[in-house]
Amino acid sequence: MRVRLALGLGVTASLAGLLALAQQTPPSRNVGDYVIVGLARVSLGSGVHVLSGNVGVNAAGSGPRRGLPGSPGTLFVSHDGTFDLGQGAAPVADTVRLSNHVTVGDVYANSFSAGPGTSFHSPHVPFELLGSGRTLFAAPPELPPFTCAGSAFGAFVLPDGPTRLAPGAYGSLFAKRDADVELAPGTYRFESIKLGTRATLVAAGPVTVNVCGDLRLSNAVRIGFTNERSARDFVLNVAGTRVAFGHGNDVTAVVRAPNAQLRLGTLERLRGQFIANAVSSGPRVEITCDTGSAHCARVTTTTIPRSSTTTTTPPAGNCLDDDHDGLTDFEDPACCSDRQLFPMTVDVGRIRPHGPRSLLRLKSLLAAEGLSDVNPLRQDVFLQIRADGGHEVFCAKVPAGRFVVKRPGVFRFRDPGHSVGSARGLDRLAVRIARNGVVRFRALARNAAFTSPRNGQLSVTVSFRNALEAEAGNRCATTRSLRTDRRGALRTP
Repeated sequence: MRVRLALGLGVTASLAGLLALAQQTPPSRNVGDYVIVGLARVSLGSGVHVLSGNVGVNAAGSGPRRGLPGSPGTLFVSHDGTFDLGQGAAPVADTVRLSNHVTVGDVYANSFSAGPGTSFHSPHVPFELLGSGRTLFAAPPELPPFTCAGSAFGAFVLPDGPTRLAPGAYGSLFAKRDADVELAPGTYRFESIKLGTRATLVAAGPVTVNVCGDLRLSNAVRIGFTNERSARDFVLNVAGTRVAFGHGNDVTAVVRAPNAQLRLGTLERLRGQFIANAVSSGPRVEITCDTGSAHCARVTTTTIPRSSTTTTTPPAGNCLDDDHDGLTDFEDPACCSDRQLFPMTVDVGRIRPHGPRSLLRLKSLLAAEGLSDVNPLRQDVFLQIRADGGHEVFCAKVPAGRFVVKRPGVFRFRDPGHSVGSARGLDRLAVRIARNGVVRFRALARNAAFTSPRNGQLSVTVSFRNALEAEAGNRCATTRSLRTDRRGALRTP
């Protein structure tokens, strides 16, 4: 009798396990739900932060190196990487390998391994590869048809300073250091594109840029728009075999390069979608999906209880202009209303650009009164720098758990090794709350991941936010009285 009972319980447990496995949701087969697609493989560097969208590999694993980083069919995430659970970001590949202290939610893989300290939803979800080619997608992403025969203008070099281009067919584009290229709305064709250090390639409206050869970006390059728009409005179709990004770039675009190896540098900030044959990245890359897919939604909808209407509220704390009004995070009244906002006085301000990075030093009075209830042990602290009428220059987040209290009212953050990717290169940050309610702020970064605009007006915002509370609990201080010189440097006083 006991043997029969044990056997029955074993069969029941097995059936329950099979039923649970059968009820697991398979991965999305919609390319629009993915922020990164590697047709053959994907390898992401340490500290990568995927804010939304899946990361997927289309091919199945094969060969004697199957399952190893860099081999076909493998998605590898290096140590301390993060996939945001709230936005449903997930790794999807025949083989998924997570290194130490990686944080993800669901994992879709037929072969899976995880290092010590890794957090994920267990068990991982196996899935069926499609067709005789055994692929994730029924049809692999392809380039739209465009011709590369002939050239209307030949190769040309753009010096530093502003240049405006009209739609048409061009030769190889080489924009030198500090060149600012503005594209009118329309369709363009280039033989190849190379952008020098701190160059910008921006569009005044929807553009499609077809590149017959390679796309290469140096350091601190910005691709995007003159005003905030969806990444879907800037499409880069690359037919070449090489797409290389330098370090510290800010790219808002949909990049399709199915024939190329896409190499991402360090400290990149990417929004849109990036498709290549193989994808690799350096450390501390931030990636946000913006394809129009519901899986890549960049706003949340909140129902107002007193009526049947809904309102779209941008989620604060993601360093994005979610409602496309030209204001990012705590610059937006939806995240920090007038009652939550205090005027800041900058006592010392230093910005000294060097290559794709800058020395940053700030000492400021956040508020003389009314702000003493902030608590960096419970609230994340944000530092934002923005060019007035332009784009976000710098957005750093120091998580509440990284502050220590040296003495009452003094909260310090130190990260000389730059292990906190969201801090964007900050070495030190301190908040001091005096007994009389005065709140002071200091920040130092010897190699912050940004360069400031030349001869531009800057606004600085320091914010405090508890992710577990409503946005009404946010507190912010801001100033708009800073101006850079012709080199992008700042010295105040």
